[in-house]
Amino acid sequence: MKENNEIIRDLKALTTRIPILDQTLPHQVDSTWLTTFGQQIASTKIDWHEIAARVERPLSSRLGLYVEQLWLALIDVHPDYRLISHNTQVSAHGQTIGAFDFLLEHQSSQTIEHWELACKFYLAVVLPDIEQAIWLGPNLNDDWLSKRQKLLNRQIALGDQPASKALLTQLGINEIARKRILAQGLVFQQAPATLSEGVQNGCWYRYSDWQTIAASHDWQHQHKLNWLSPTSCDSNSIIDSPPRQPMFLAAQTARSANQDDGYIKCFVVPDDWPEKAQKKAAEMLASGCLM
Repeated sequence: MKENNEIIRDLKALTTRIPILDQTLPHQVDSTWLTTFGQQIASTKIDWHEIAARVERPLSSRLGLYVEQLWLALIDVHPDYRLISHNTQVSAHGQTIGAFDFLLEHQSSQTIEHWELACKFYLAVVLPDIEQAIWLGPNLNDDWLSKRQKLLNRQIALGDQPASKALLTQLGINEIARKRILAQGLVFQQAPATLSEGVQNGCWYRYSDWQTIAASHDWQHQHKLNWLSPTSCDSNSIIDSPPRQPMFLAAQTARSANQDDGYIKCFVVPDDWPEKAQKKAAEMLASGCLM
């Protein structure tokens, strides 16, 4: 169960620390927009504990669902936005074709906005034959290119579908004036070939490599709901055997420009993970997904 102080850190992280994944993505908000959004909430002088109390406690480890709840609480206290609907499904011929993450009224301009959210953590893999880094999910069951295409072609375009018109009319919406994509997260780069400088923030390591340099910090295994804001109080903190799945680890350190939350973060993967990731990336290349 997430404690209030942990939820407060996560709420603040969304508008201050969690980076934009891809600034080239159409309709993507930028860091200035996120910062301004947070400042406008702060200007209301509302207590962050009150905002945290509005967050529905997660019943599963699905980070995306938790992030939706955090944004619902932020929208609820924002002085300019009014939520019209959340996760509203659109159906055609008896089948669901999509769902609007958020439909909102921007009250000062009296316009309607459609938002789609994504919060993803990827490991960058570079194929020898191409210079492009491919961002893969830790468990190799998703990737950024596929998610990017889904966000653009299906999710943020949902309001343009004929099947959406009747639903929008029922909600009293004549026109969606603005579309926004809030795709945030972190991309962990492959660790440098030389390990002489110790564990580098924002990198991923084979377990056998990480083990030789890990003693410099007190590492904590972070459960998925702690990925936004790592904690030093995680219950699963002992890493004494090779992992079966990639693990997100964090260790407290002195604050710096690159570690503004006071933690150094990395992924540690099984020793056979890089080969599996290369195979996955090669299959994507062969299928034309990277063209």
